[in-house]
Amino acid sequence: MLKKTTKTENKQKAIPATGQIINGRVVSAKLPQTVVVLVEGFKTHKLYNKAFKRSKRFMVHDEIGVKEGDLVNIVKTRPFSKNKHWQIINIIGRDIEAIVSEQLKAEAAEAVAEVMPVEEKEVIGAENKESKTEKQAIMKPGKDRDGLSDSKLARREKSPSRKSK
Repeated sequence: MLKKTTKTENKQKAIPATGQIINGRVVSAKLPQTVVVLVEGFKTHKLYNKAFKRSKRFMVHDEIGVKEGDLVNIVKTRPFSKNKHWQIINIIGRDIEAIVSEQLKAEAAEAVAEVMPVEEKEVIGAENKESKTEKQAIMKPGKDRDGLSDSKLARREKSPSRKSK
């Protein structure tokens, strides 16, 4: 006899973490259930004792649904695919740069509103029609009302008109 399976039974069980836990920042979240996490760290040169930055990008399995810029903890697990051997444990926080840029945009909008107040203009029907006809009458120098330059207009006048019989 066949047994009916439900959706909860078909779901994949939590994969046990086998490796180290690393903190990183989500750089790309374009693939379904996959994100790219950038892990940065500093190392010092053995001989010269100069610090330098090292970074590595990991393909990470995402069941939580993180966004670009989120800070996350990832852990090494069994392979999900050829390049995906990491899984997100939890979200540490949002991207600080995005929060700061949103605040700066809001402050800039307020500053612009203070400096340049919006002026309301009264529109009267008769005056509005007159202004439109004046705008149509004023054309760019050297242009006809059809938008033709003087040279093109002269060529049109010189050429014999073609009439259909």
